[in-house]
Amino acid sequence: MQERKKIFVESQRLFRKKKHGIEVVALELMQQLGKAQHPYNIEVLVKKDVDCCLDDSGSLSVTSLPSAFYPLWEQLYLPKYTSKSTNSILHCTGNTAPYFGKIPLIVTIHDLIFLEENYLLKKDGGSLYQRFGNFYRSIIVPLIAKKAKHIITVSKYQKKFIMQRFKIPSEKISVVYNGVDERFFNEVSNEDIQQALQHYNINFPYIFFLANTEPRKNTNGVIKAFATFCKEHPQFHHKLVIKGLTEQQVKNKLEECKATEYAHRIHHIDYITYEHLPYLYKGAAVLWFPSFNEGFGLPLVEAMASGTPIITSSVSVMPEITADAALYINPNHPLELVEQTVYLLTNEHFRNTLIQKGKQRAQQFTWKQSVVELLKVYDKVMEEI
Repeated sequence: MQERKKIFVESQRLFRKKKHGIEVVALELMQQLGKAQHPYNIEVLVKKDVDCCLDDSGSLSVTSLPSAFYPLWEQLYLPKYTSKSTNSILHCTGNTAPYFGKIPLIVTIHDLIFLEENYLLKKDGGSLYQRFGNFYRSIIVPLIAKKAKHIITVSKYQKKFIMQRFKIPSEKISVVYNGVDERFFNEVSNEDIQQALQHYNINFPYIFFLANTEPRKNTNGVIKAFATFCKEHPQFHHKLVIKGLTEQQVKNKLEECKATEYAHRIHHIDYITYEHLPYLYKGAAVLWFPSFNEGFGLPLVEAMASGTPIITSSVSVMPEITADAALYINPNHPLELVEQTVYLLTNEHFRNTLIQKGKQRAQQFTWKQSVVELLKVYDKVMEEI
């Protein structure tokens, strides 16, 4: 019997408690890979941490390597572990990869936002940890992009950008769209939604905004827009639920935007568990997603599947993902966010039409299809080595 070929899949931070987009994507893909039929032994390599969220399944196994500062883990521990294997591939899922490793490499580059000038070591590039991460990626990713046997990215928009930035031919890059978990499509009762909202002390009605400290999320624009919404449209009593910022960070943003008088209508949540996330989408009157730049925009498909209408930017990847299932604005003009929100809240027929379009659009993004496309990449690279 022929020995199954080996694929190492690196997802260093998969087991950390507070997962972000890259870890959520990796977890969904690995869970589907564990169920799928394919000719490979998949070994997922993670850094030891507290949330052991993936178990051995079928031809998929999980190995925890010792904890270390992530550049050290990636550039030393990871290649040392994989170097003993032959007839195998290493797939790194989070933009970066070991440069000196000898094993044939596939790398998923979600976006190149970190290469923008203000995302490196300048103050507006997020926290000190984020700025260091962006600096590290700005050094490693251009090297890895040239070295890798194949690159995976998550949208046609990002593929074009990677090709232009690194002068890489189209055939070396495959688009594997992210998906949306089936839970977001499920119908739930108002009581279930209310119970989840109570966990975070949220009351109806509210506008939902997923933020972080990176300027590309346009948090200042959102707060300015919400202040205008409160001032000019007192007939609405919506709160703004902001996920991803601490109380102090929200306070600083309010002061920066001269909007402290509306602090009582802003509800911050540092982190939402993945279990509760569908309920917060379903309870929201609208999702605000006016980013300047995204690799894919996972909240867009999660919101569409949940039946939450979306107002998003007309730039970057957003139109590719939401098509005709969202309202669009110029992210540089916060007043457009207010105008579109008022229109959405006062036009029930249009709102319902947008919700239905969103649900239909979200069905085009499934993790099962993502794994089908991922396995095509694995087959292609295996044939070439």
